[in-house]
Amino acid sequence: MRASEKGNAELVKALLQAGADIKVKRENGRTALQDACSANQLEALKVLLDAGADPNERGTDGTGILPWAVGYGYTEVVRELVKAGTRIDDPLDRFGQTPLMQAARTGKTEIVRTLLELGAKIGAKDREGKTALDYAKEKGHAEIAEILNQAGGKD
Repeated sequence: MRASEKGNAELVKALLQAGADIKVKRENGRTALQDACSANQLEALKVLLDAGADPNERGTDGTGILPWAVGYGYTEVVRELVKAGTRIDDPLDRFGQTPLMQAARTGKTEIVRTLLELGAKIGAKDREGKTALDYAKEKGHAEIAEILNQAGGKD
């Protein structure tokens, strides 16, 4: 459903009302919800979630939708996905990094703040025993390290 990628929420709504399957994958293996998320199309994303799209669905690579929003720095998409029930602390991959760890590692300050505000577990550890604070310090993101320290991260 390319309408979701283009942000045409009204067309998405009309297609769904006409019987479009919310779970259909395009030729690239992505669903309309994944397209809306990766293109930062908040209104189309809301329409799809309201119609029953699964906020915890995974892409062909096994990655959930929340990590895409975190990676791109789409704060409002992150908020909407968590509001819709996405599991905020689910590991992203086989290494066990959480979205908070990803945001801390990649320097996404506003996403870190948002995830903490929404209840992300600050002390979660990946398979190597690292926390979000460890990643922030390792990558030299001092502001994020300070935010995590103030939120209860252990230094």
